[in-house]
Amino acid sequence: YENEPIIKSDGDSEVMQWIPSDGVVADGITIAEGGSAEDPLRLGIGTIAPSEALHISSGASAKPVLLIENTNAGSYGPSVTLKKSTTDEDDNDVLGVIRFEGQNDNQDNLEYATIYALSSDVSDGTEDSILHFRTIAAGTLPSRITITGTAVSIPGTFTIGTLDIGHGLG
Repeated sequence: YENEPIIKSDGDSEVMQWIPSDGVVADGITIAEGGSAEDPLRLGIGTIAPSEALHISSGASAKPVLLIENTNAGSYGPSVTLKKSTTDEDDNDVLGVIRFEGQNDNQDNLEYATIYALSSDVSDGTEDSILHFRTIAAGTLPSRITITGTAVSIPGTFTIGTLDIGHGLG
């Protein structure tokens, strides 16, 4: 049968693959063992060697695209939640990170920009957070904009244009 799973074993771990009818292994789906109790399985789409719990890969231009679609007629669309949930929450825990990575002209992997959130105060009733926006310049990746519950901080010198912040909405 076409598209039946193939199970491979190297003696230490097993890999299950679904290969499309064109036979291109890299375009299939792979389920592999992660190697530890904290990382038991990895799902690869478009890769035969997933390196994370979910690893989606494509060699096509402007791909892969992650599409989350809501088709109901209501007023709310889909959402994405990054949740840190432990029994040992502390002030300044990193709650979630979005990284924009690429390579330089020497093929070194770099983080070019980052958005991340901290729980700056986890005390019940007085919770606070900080949202950081970082971009790389001359090889360093400092926070360029920081947003708290009471302030927006933009460090540095403004050399081009004017920063105009209005008062109120409406």
